[in-house]
Amino acid sequence: MIKWTKKDCLKAITELRSPLLNRQGQQTNDLTSSIEAMRNAKPVNVPFSRPAKPVGV
Repeated sequence: MIKWTKKDCLKAITELRSPLLNRQGQQTNDLTSSIEAMRNAKPVNVPFSRPAKPVGV
């Protein structure tokens, strides 16, 4: 299972949107699918039930 972080998503999106890939014939559908997959990906290493701690404690 791939663990996506926000940094990973931003890096991947930046790479997908780069003009170099577009010049190589990157399909718009592939780009859309990849971004949708990243949007739908849930980070599996973050416990959502953890209570938020106040800053400075």
